[in-house]
Amino acid sequence: PKEFARSQQPGKCFSIDTATCFIGDKTQVYFQPVFDEFNSELVTFVEGKDNDHNLTLKALEELCRTYPKVEFQIRSDGGKEFNNKNVTAVREKKGISWIKVSKPWDNPFAERGIRTIKYEYLNQVWIGNLGEFKTLSEVIKLHYNEYRPHQSFENKTPMEVRIETTNKKQYLLPRKLEKWNAFSWAIPGR
Repeated sequence: PKEFARSQQPGKCFSIDTATCFIGDKTQVYFQPVFDEFNSELVTFVEGKDNDHNLTLKALEELCRTYPKVEFQIRSDGGKEFNNKNVTAVREKKGISWIKVSKPWDNPFAERGIRTIKYEYLNQVWIGNLGEFKTLSEVIKLHYNEYRPHQSFENKTPMEVRIETTNKKQYLLPRKLEKWNAFSWAIPGR
């Protein structure tokens, strides 16, 4: 359907959702990744101990810092963390268009991205506490965008797709990672 077609330009339409996982000290951590629907790039990745509007405000702040002068849309479900007066005020102030969906399959970019983060990253390593989770989130974002190939883009990374589209030239990786398990070796302290 037309509403699930990828955006034709980077930085115009994003998907956001909330997910949860448990870390080593038995703390439940909530995280909200924001994906660019153009190339599935993981634009922001925020985490916290509470699933409330503060997590969403943090994600919106980071997204607006990344795209300061761009009008964009965000697709999300109607969860309480997205549908409240504080988030609405920020959306109206920044001119963000909000696409509210009611079912998980109406937000496929976020759901698929969250599944990848959980199964390919979070379930592969031991996370002792929230501080380690925050450090790991930066590694996840880097690896997901610059090293993890996506079949839907002819095994190019999201970063390659964005740069090749906007600059019309080939993107060269900062360094070559040969092994698929390179993510676990990139974690600080290994």
